[in-house]
Amino acid sequence: MASDPQFIRIPRAPSVRLSADRTVNADPATDRLTLSAHGFAAGDEVRLVGGTAPGGLALNTTYVVANPSLNDFQLSTVAGGAAIDITSAGSGLLLRPLNTRLDGSGHAPTLIAAPTGAGALGLRIDLLRVQAIGSTTAGMVRLFRADAGGSRLLHELPVTATTPTASVRAFAADVQFVGGLLLEPGQSLRVATHQAEAFDVTVLQGGEF
Repeated sequence: MASDPQFIRIPRAPSVRLSADRTVNADPATDRLTLSAHGFAAGDEVRLVGGTAPGGLALNTTYVVANPSLNDFQLSTVAGGAAIDITSAGSGLLLRPLNTRLDGSGHAPTLIAAPTGAGALGLRIDLLRVQAIGSTTAGMVRLFRADAGGSRLLHELPVTATTPTASVRAFAADVQFVGGLLLEPGQSLRVATHQAEAFDVTVLQGGEF
């Protein structure tokens, strides 16, 4: 990379955490979950992973976001289905997003985006790392290239079932792009986890071109 006069190293290591726990509150009077500026869209997938489940809901079950507003939303069992009737509030609720889709829709946070505007440079990514935060079950971490026309699947990283102990490390894997993954100005790299588990995804090597 050092011999390439058109390559400028990224001065920091962009990183994003997938499926971090979020604290939510359930309101039986409205059948809605409250989470300030949650950013979910209708059809996004989520699971309740901690606390006492509200009446009508269960922990570790995949639900679909329905009728979202800025700070709250309802849940359904299927996309476009009726909202679930919540009969009690539960307590200490923790929620995580997930994404089982292959078309780039749904919850997929942006890891890094190439600049836009006059004179903007594209980005080249050579190596990134996926590090689990805690236990994992078998699944996938998926990478998508996104632009104004939508998102396209670039890579699927299989995740193995791992329970960290004193002698077993949490799941971690590197993804290397031979020749570099190029993002043109206005394009971005988005990432999603198939299971509702927490990962840190970090660009280790890359730059502008």
